[in-house]
Amino acid sequence: MAYGKFECSAAGWRAPVRFRIDVSHEAGRFLTGETCRWAPQRGSTFVIVSALHKNSVELNGLLTSSPTGTGHFHPVLDWDIRHAPHRAARVTGQVVLAHHLTQLATFPGVATLHVISDLLAEDWAITAHNSNGVTIDDILSAIYTALHVPLTQSEWECMSPMQRARIEEVFYARCEASRDFDRARHGGVRRMDCLLHTTVFSRLSSLMYRGNRWEVVLTLSRDFGAHASRARSHPKGHRA
Repeated sequence: MAYGKFECSAAGWRAPVRFRIDVSHEAGRFLTGETCRWAPQRGSTFVIVSALHKNSVELNGLLTSSPTGTGHFHPVLDWDIRHAPHRAARVTGQVVLAHHLTQLATFPGVATLHVISDLLAEDWAITAHNSNGVTIDDILSAIYTALHVPLTQSEWECMSPMQRARIEEVFYARCEASRDFDRARHGGVRRMDCLLHTTVFSRLSSLMYRGNRWEVVLTLSRDFGAHASRARSHPKGHRA
């Protein structure tokens, strides 16, 4: 890796730009942090092509849209985080396609994106990484994978009896809905069960560069259909 500072000028301005260069990367690769675009020249000389300011990075509209918009048409991502995104996600009512998932999650792209939410425990890290730029698939897959991690015994023991009862109810309902009840039950309670019925992807927002990393806020909404399904089922019959 090469580190340093470089004075560059573009469109009539001149300012110091901190940069980091990985010599194994090809020309045009965007690097995050104090971000820049570079092109290798002869020997070990590098030329900064353009600088990216932190406030110039924006989220892909597919990740920020919600069904209740302002009247302007935007594709809406509909996805329940309990199910694998490439099979369960839909875009404006249609099955999600490869060209949706392969889109960059931000413009321009960033190599690493951390997802945070008030609904999640602080140590439930959700991080998407792609040296070519984090994609929508990278983000959704990172969320899905992180929330399918089994709950630890210590996490379970820290909860109140009322919390455990509510989570158990959701857990057994999920087992019943699965193709293999016993397999799902033996898999144990997972992080997603702790969200109860708040499992529908709503949007990502508040993209910021903080603590030397890119962060984005995940908002989930309630699955109102889950309550109706639970009312028609009889989970206690399977608990014995």
